[in-house]
Amino acid sequence: MLDSGVAPVADLAGRLTQVAGSSGVQGVGDDVGHGTFVATVAAGRSADGRYVGIAPEASVYGVKVGDLVTISGVTGNVVDIGLVRLYLMELAGGPPDLHPTGRIVVLSNSVLFQPSPLFKQISGTSYIWHKVAVTLAADTDIEAARHALTDAVESVLAQYRADLERQHAELERSIDIQVKKPNPDYRFRYTDAGLEFTAQYPAEYQKSAATDDKVIRALHAAISKNGQLHLAPGGGPKVG
Repeated sequence: MLDSGVAPVADLAGRLTQVAGSSGVQGVGDDVGHGTFVATVAAGRSADGRYVGIAPEASVYGVKVGDLVTISGVTGNVVDIGLVRLYLMELAGGPPDLHPTGRIVVLSNSVLFQPSPLFKQISGTSYIWHKVAVTLAADTDIEAARHALTDAVESVLAQYRADLERQHAELERSIDIQVKKPNPDYRFRYTDAGLEFTAQYPAEYQKSAATDDKVIRALHAAISKNGQLHLAPGGGPKVG
């Protein structure tokens, strides 16, 4: 039973094993009550025999999930657990840099048997995440590159940052979960081709192509104006 946990109630006496779904879960009980309710409907039996579940002899493994779960290839924060559906706020990236994609994923509670999630854009939000990469010559001064390239991307994001912050505030209010602000992520790494710079940034999905174009132009301008920066062969900005 993958849910909010299952409490050791009398109707499941001797047949319940409580399990934490992740290392971040505090305790294995049921603070919500939903998991216990579903478990007793499925396998409960009251002492007087008046109430009998669907499979009253079955053993129950009550798995308590934490805020962050991965189900059917979707990683996200649990927003709500309904009687027949589980709602996740989808996250992208990798730990510890997970960020909201702006979508809610609806999964059937029978997801183990029907792994077909439904994706819905979160009401009040309209941003998605894009990434651009630039490869500079290997001998480039990394600090000079950091200042020039991050400033270039920030100059584009500044044009719609206020709207992003408004959407973020609406998102937190609508799902009652503290969400990391949609700030851009910048990284450098050395590859065989040279020094690679990647920027991952939020963009309004209806204007994402125009935003990508502005970011690419800003990066080209920053590189051409700075005598310390030189593109590696074939290292021009590429949207991923």
